[in-house]
Amino acid sequence: MLAAIWDSNRFTKFEKLSFMYDVIKQDFSIKGLAMACNLMDRDAKIQKNIIAYNEYLTWWEKNSQQYPNENTPTSSDSKDSLTP
Repeated sequence: MLAAIWDSNRFTKFEKLSFMYDVIKQDFSIKGLAMACNLMDRDAKIQKNIIAYNEYLTWWEKNSQQYPNENTPTSSDSKDSLTP
């Protein structure tokens, strides 16, 4: 499920990283924690396993402002593409 969210064009990078932050912070399953750390690492470049999960949380807290939280609809969601 996490990979599907990450690969989706429906969410902004901010939303994806924020969601992974929440998963890391609240998920008690090792698989969920590992997947969220791996996905977040694509941007964080921490390259550590789940034992260092706190480093991913700290990274997002320090770097979240660098990612704009814009809700940009995909082309299929845009009403501007419709002709009257």
